[in-house]
Amino acid sequence: MKPAPSGSPPPVPDAARLPGLFGAVWLLQAVLAAIGWDHTLLGDFEFRQVQTAIAARFYPGDAFRLDYETPLLGPPWQIPLEFPAYQAAVAWLSAFTGLPLDPAGRLVSWLAFQLSLPAFFLAMGAAGIPRPHRWLCATLLLASPLYLFFSRAFLIESTALCFSAWFLAGLGRWVTGGSARWLAVAAVAGALGAATKPTTLFVFGVAAALLLARERRTGGGPWLRRLAGAAAAALPAAAAGLAWIAHSALVRARNPDAGILADHFGYWTFGDLAQRLSAAYWTRTLGVWADGLVPQAGLALALYFLARLRPAATPVALGAFAAFLSGQLVFSNLYFVHAYYFYASGVFLVVAVGLMLAAHFDDPSAPRWLRWAPLLAVLALQLHAYARDYLPAQRENRPPTELTRVLATLTGPDDTLVVLGQDWNGSIPYYAGRRALMLAAGRERDPASIARSVGRLDPGRVGAVVLFGHMRRDPGFLALALGALDLGPVPLLEGRDPQVCVWVPQSRQAAARARLPAGLLATLDVVAPPAPPAGPATLGPREISQHRAFGQFSPAPERATGEYSLGAVDGATIVNAHPPSELVFRPTTAPRRLHLRFGIHAAAFASPTGRTDGVEFAVVLARPDGSEETLFSRVLDPANQAADAGTVEAHVRLPELTPGGELRVRTLIGPRANASYDWAYWEKISIE
Repeated sequence: MKPAPSGSPPPVPDAARLPGLFGAVWLLQAVLAAIGWDHTLLGDFEFRQVQTAIAARFYPGDAFRLDYETPLLGPPWQIPLEFPAYQAAVAWLSAFTGLPLDPAGRLVSWLAFQLSLPAFFLAMGAAGIPRPHRWLCATLLLASPLYLFFSRAFLIESTALCFSAWFLAGLGRWVTGGSARWLAVAAVAGALGAATKPTTLFVFGVAAALLLARERRTGGGPWLRRLAGAAAAALPAAAAGLAWIAHSALVRARNPDAGILADHFGYWTFGDLAQRLSAAYWTRTLGVWADGLVPQAGLALALYFLARLRPAATPVALGAFAAFLSGQLVFSNLYFVHAYYFYASGVFLVVAVGLMLAAHFDDPSAPRWLRWAPLLAVLALQLHAYARDYLPAQRENRPPTELTRVLATLTGPDDTLVVLGQDWNGSIPYYAGRRALMLAAGRERDPASIARSVGRLDPGRVGAVVLFGHMRRDPGFLALALGALDLGPVPLLEGRDPQVCVWVPQSRQAAARARLPAGLLATLDVVAPPAPPAGPATLGPREISQHRAFGQFSPAPERATGEYSLGAVDGATIVNAHPPSELVFRPTTAPRRLHLRFGIHAAAFASPTGRTDGVEFAVVLARPDGSEETLFSRVLDPANQAADAGTVEAHVRLPELTPGGELRVRTLIGPRANASYDWAYWEKISIE
């Protein structure tokens, strides 16, 4: 190392206390990182986290594979984006320790950030930043909201940051007189960083170039030798980055649906000049500076102290700020759309701000409290911004939906899901543990395009089709887009809150219904199977327990024949029961009375050209010997009898039931044997 210049700054007051402050903030960030450690990835920022996590879930836990799976766009499943250093580390950690994947991903991210801290310290030293100021800058970095939150996210950001930081540290140590070993560190770390995330290494490359220029300006070391060494370290990084980009593009090209990813490597990434000059762009990005790195008051304090910087420190602070700006000015659209992209460059803004605060902290003429006050105030403001903007999302734990859990039950590990209407947000397939065909938003309205994508699937491997929105029960859409899967006439499940249906191929219908849990589902209704050709379907106790409609009756029926669904009439919940239908009850006590409320929907007789000819509502006592006795019968004909309109009430006195006897409550086709418009319903059946 070259000797310190004769004009070294005087000792920093209270310098010995700064490592202690760093240690205290480090402990605080470790405690904060543990909040929600075992939570799911669902909620804010889930899209990219889940996309990374599903690649780790399907990554082999005992090998290294460049062409890894991200099974969201159908086969072939390999659509690599970044070099899989992070995904492999997470998969190996989970496989060898048994740690669940979500916390394993968080742990790898957090450890990568911790490993970057020594590199930042070394790089700041190479830039001539005094040791006390390095502790100050590193403390501000630990307290930055963006680093507090995203350093424990299931993302590649901290891994790319770690590689890039060691590239800069190795290069910095080399150009300031270090051994060739540091050049090797820079070459290896740079190659890994460029392949993992070239947009991150680019920012550190700008910082490295500024470091070289500073060394040239200050006359340190044999300049040409240092420059040649730096070029030798940068060359593997550039080669690795370009090679990975070319290789991954060739692999993605094998998947016809991976074309949506091309935008992320083309014009969309960079934006245009109009964007960079727009007020919206700077309002958005300045907001990220303040909310994620250093709050507005901290930035204002730093600017106030800028004029007090030592002459030797001013170029370093301005260079750090230039490196920070380089990322968002070159990859403007990425930084505009994704706030977490500032994770790659934010460290340089923090260093610039830290050096400006250090200029005041160094002032021996100021009282101790006044020297500490700006630094502690900025730290407090950073933690406040984190608590306001990031901690609520970190504390929230959204469990996988019931739909996801049911899909995991219905399908096998080697099955494929088709999910339409969710863009390619992989939260459903990730937590179901299944590969999936998903389509980018907008394509779900193009049945022909969907059919081409579905045609790449093995129909025998399709375990379920999940449809959101308008297409979920559209027969024409289903025939055109999904006809190759032979889904049948009705879905298996229908959601009540989100507009969603789950379909399974007809060949899997029986097995899927057998796998459904007994009892009601909280957010999904089991759709009754279609009637067989011989007549209406009959549901047994298990199927009845799965249908919310039968909760209207007391007690629940033993068997049900016909088609039943929930509806509403005049604000009351009713059960639609198109004739012919039959509900069979076997009371466990000696009943004395049957209370009925029933009717026909007004729409069934509102039109003069198409109307019901009446429905018979009947109660029959069936004896064990096979004989039947009609206990109650009434025909409603509201089209011709005004008194039959609306809901009708009846009370039926019951005889003593012999063991094995049944009460059968029926809706029957009207007297002219025409079932058209016979839209009958039961509001109440109560056996008392």
